[in-house]
Amino acid sequence: MDKAIKSNGQLKKFVEHFQLSDEYSNIDFIGNIQLETDNNFFNDNARVLIFFNGFDSYGKVDLISDDLDATEYPIQFEAKFQLFEFVDNVYLKTTGRHPNPYIGEYTLKISI
Repeated sequence: MDKAIKSNGQLKKFVEHFQLSDEYSNIDFIGNIQLETDNNFFNDNARVLIFFNGFDSYGKVDLISDDLDATEYPIQFEAKFQLFEFVDNVYLKTTGRHPNPYIGEYTLKISI
């Protein structure tokens, strides 16, 4: 649970640092995405949605792009399960292991 609390804090710092939340608390922006898996690498802009609502939620990040195939890349990340880190006030880094062995371990970096 400590990992989830730390990841939640790092995700909130990222959102606050770049002032990504609008007046209705929506967090929806175009970010530069670098996503590396065991078998693939994606580096392009994509729509990013961040949510802090929902039962037992520590924060969730969704990536939306026609170029991101969900069979090859993870597209949803939850602070409860993955490690989030706001690195040098520059980018949000998320690491984890996907249950699909083809995807395997991955590292996601989101920058503005």
